[in-house]
Amino acid sequence: MAHDSVPGFSASFVSYVMVASFFPGINVSHSWIQTLGAAVPFWAPPGDFAPQISELLRLPVPGFSSCLHAHAWWHRSRESHPTVVLVHGVGGSAEAAYVVRAGVAFYEQGYHVVRLDLRGAGTSHREWDTRYHAGLSSDVVAVCTELSRDPRVGDLALIGFSLGGHLALHVAADSVDRPVGNLKAVIALAAPLELAQTEKFLSRPAALPFHAFVVISLVAQTLALMAQRPDVVPCTRRELLAVRSLWGYDDLVVARMHGFLGARDYYERASVAPRLGALGRPTLYLFAADDPMVPAVAARKVLARGVSSALHAEETRQGGHLGWFTSVDRHNLVSTWASYRMHQFLLANMGAP
Repeated sequence: MAHDSVPGFSASFVSYVMVASFFPGINVSHSWIQTLGAAVPFWAPPGDFAPQISELLRLPVPGFSSCLHAHAWWHRSRESHPTVVLVHGVGGSAEAAYVVRAGVAFYEQGYHVVRLDLRGAGTSHREWDTRYHAGLSSDVVAVCTELSRDPRVGDLALIGFSLGGHLALHVAADSVDRPVGNLKAVIALAAPLELAQTEKFLSRPAALPFHAFVVISLVAQTLALMAQRPDVVPCTRRELLAVRSLWGYDDLVVARMHGFLGARDYYERASVAPRLGALGRPTLYLFAADDPMVPAVAARKVLARGVSSALHAEETRQGGHLGWFTSVDRHNLVSTWASYRMHQFLLANMGAP
C-alpha cells in the first residue's frame, strides 16, 4: 500500500467499503452511548499508564511569534522512531478523553505519541490571539514539519478526530504540492467533509445535546481568550454569551476573526471535500452510519463523486461519533476497534514501530 514514489495520487477512484467487523455489545450499541462513551473521562489515561518520558513541546509556526503546544510521550530511544500526531476535534483539546485514550493505545503499540493543542485550545491558548478553524491546515503542516526535525521522530502519521480529521485531510491534500516533513500516512476519524451539511445535520432537534455541548465548549474557550486578550475577539461578551448555534458562533467569531464574509463563506471556502481529488499520502477515512453529529449520507455523496485513489474509506454500521468500543472497561475504551484498524493501516504504510 505504500505510495511514496507517486507525487500525487490520481482522482476518480476511491477504495470504499462498508465494514461489518465492528460489533459493539448490546448494552453499548446505541449511537448516543457510543458518542458519550468517547467523551467520558474514564481511563483517560488509565491509572496504570506511565510513559517513560512526558514532555510539553512548543512548536513554531512560520510567520508568527507564537508557538503551538503539544504533549509528547516518548519511548526511551536515541534512534528515530515511528510517531503519531493526534489532533482533537471542535471545542476540544489535547486533553480530550478520546485523544488521550487513543494516545495510550498507540504508545502501548510502540509509537511515540504527540497530542497537539490547536491555536486557542488547551495550553496553546496562552500564546495565541486567534483561534483555529476548519481550513487552517498550515498550522498542522508546520507542526509535522517541525517535529520531523527532532531526531527522535522517524516516520510520521497524522491522525485527526472529527474537525481534527477534517484538518488532517487538508494536510493530505497539501502534501501533493509540498513536503510535510516525515509524514507517511494520514487518518481521519468521523471527520466532516462538507461543513455546511454538517452544521445543518448537527442543528436538527435530534442532535440538540451534542449541538449544545459543542457551542458551549466553543464559547467557553473564546471567553477564556477574551479574558486574556479582550481586544482580539471580534465581538462583545454579551454577543458571545447570546450565541445559541454553531452557525451563530462561526458567523460571529470565526468568520470575523479570519476574514471570511460570514459563516456560509467560511463553510464553502474551508470545506475539504473539493480537495479530495488529489492526496499526497495514503489516507484512511473511518466513519459510522449512525454518527449523530456528522452525516454519513453526506460523506457517501462526496465519496461517490470520485476522489483520490490514495483515500481508503471505511464505514461501519455502528460506532456513533468517535466511539467504536465494545464494552466499558479499560481494554475496550482504550484499545477500541478504531485504534486496532488504525494500527493495521499504519503497519501497512509505515511498517512496525
